Amino acid sequence: MKKVLFSFALSLLMISNLIAQNQLPIDAETKKITYTEVVQVDGAKKDDLYLKAKNWALANGFKQVTDSKAEGKFVAKGHFGVQYPSPMRGMNHSGTVNYLFSISVKDGKYKYELVDFVHESPKGNGGKLENELPQCGKYTLVPAGWSTIKTKSAESAQATVNSLKQELAGAPAAAEKKSEDW
Repeated sequence: MKKVLFSFALSLLMISNLIAQNQLPIDAETKKITYTEVVQVDGAKKDDLYLKAKNWALANGFKQVTDSKAEGKFVAKGHFGVQYPSPMRGMNHSGTVNYLFSISVKDGKYKYELVDFVHESPKGNGGKLENELPQCGKYTLVPAGWSTIKTKSAESAQATVNSLKQELAGAPAAAEKKSEDW
């Protein structure tokens, strides 16, 4: 009886620990995982911020979706790889989490947004990370794997945000080179 109670208590502790790790920022209005912030950059010009943000995104593997320098808005698709526990103990699966990145710039500030996080894998698509259970089911993508995907997604999203902030905090971007410049 003591073993059963101990096992039950240990299971509850592990589950609460997994739930605590998955505190992703959910937008109250859209109910989507959303990383967003308006960041002040004193003295920065709109065009400089735009160029630096666009160059940063393209250099970091983002695929351009829309590009409007006049409006100061750039939208791209991003992704990162994840490894997570498979249903077979001691084995791991790998997949990709795709998301949408957008940045809007004005003189002296910019606003970034990372949304629409979706897990894909040849072994089974987890789907939208906002879901409590993976789209492919808990037997294809076990709870520990789904939790790991969410935790690693939070870490990767935060690393992306930190990299963007560091890039845009510095000096103005070098001017775009024209074909006649050499």
